[in-house]
Amino acid sequence: MFYDSRLMIVFSLLLWPGIFEMGLRPVDWAIRTLVSFSVCEPQQRSGAKQTDSERETYVNVTLRLRTGEKPEIVRTTQVEGKLIVREAPSSKFVYEVVKDNTSYAVGFLPQGGFELRGFSDRTSSREEKKSETSSTTVTLAIPNMRLETLRNGQVGFRIYEIRSGVELEPISKDALKRLVSNKSAFIRSEITGSAVANGMREKSR
Repeated sequence: MFYDSRLMIVFSLLLWPGIFEMGLRPVDWAIRTLVSFSVCEPQQRSGAKQTDSERETYVNVTLRLRTGEKPEIVRTTQVEGKLIVREAPSSKFVYEVVKDNTSYAVGFLPQGGFELRGFSDRTSSREEKKSETSSTTVTLAIPNMRLETLRNGQVGFRIYEIRSGVELEPISKDALKRLVSNKSAFIRSEITGSAVANGMREKSR
């Protein structure tokens, strides 16, 4: 379609008598014009490419959680692409991303948080048993986010535990708000934006 319109312009101008007065043969003029079009087109298309600030990215944050202690930043990485947030119930632990003191994103932890799973005895019927550990490492995924925002101290995290007996449902910011207001979930661990920024600076040393 691009070249069809340009060809129409070229052939229309060939019918203009002034072309002969310019001292060029019509065929030479047409070839030069088409070549200039083909050289200019890639430059015009390249201008439409997305800049670094326009590309969609998400951030993975790995935290070490310890009972009775503040979370510790283990690793932060920025990834290009669109993040699929885990909304379907996968454990009784939910994380909330807080940006500029406002709930920004929520999701289920892919693993059981402080919960350990195992089997009581290899020779038994392998009935599953559960216990708790005093520390664990979890990775939180933040959609539409860049590391620079975390370095500025704008992003913090809360880890919630849903109480036993509460029916799990797909999570959203509104669903989490209801769970907390009904006292069906409580904060298990929390790290502020300034603590996240400090932890990132310490890891970069």
